[in-house]
Amino acid sequence: MNEWGVVLALSVLVGLFVAVGKPIFSLISTLTRLNSSVDSLNLNLENLGRENDKEHQKLWLKNTEQDDILREHGQRLHDLDGKWGAR
Repeated sequence: MNEWGVVLALSVLVGLFVAVGKPIFSLISTLTRLNSSVDSLNLNLENLGRENDKEHQKLWLKNTEQDDILREHGQRLHDLDGKWGAR
């Protein structure tokens, strides 16, 4: 093998490395960004779930309070109806 053959072989190897290496490095970079995005999304979903639970608890507490008020109001109407109906 002469000197030009060695140079040609090295050129082919470098070209092959660049041809294969560039897409691999690009893929690794893309996968890293994707992983970061998924981690961020998971964190946001966890926070949303916690906030959602808190809001549901507030709604159910308010619902219970309103049920009590309506029950008392219904009882007052029943009592008033009994007073007026007896006359």
